[in-house]
Amino acid sequence: MRRPSSRRPSLSWPHLSSPSSTWRRRLVAGAAAITEIGAVRVRGGRRQGEFASLVNPGTTVPPGIADLTGITDWMLASAPR
Repeated sequence: MRRPSSRRPSLSWPHLSSPSSTWRRRLVAGAAAITEIGAVRVRGGRRQGEFASLVNPGTTVPPGIADLTGITDWMLASAPR
């Protein structure tokens, strides 16, 4: 019987947040405004690391999106672009 390899690949799941409900259409058009990026790396079913950062989209966050996500213009003012 073959032993399972102890060298399992690690997987990363990315996450993007946008202040627009039409971000998929804008992303395809090249005009998306991303407000947050993140990723989680998992190996063998266990979390190995994570990364998250707010991103200044260079535009204001609509009030409805700010209410939904909790991300405000003030929070993004000092974030990297």
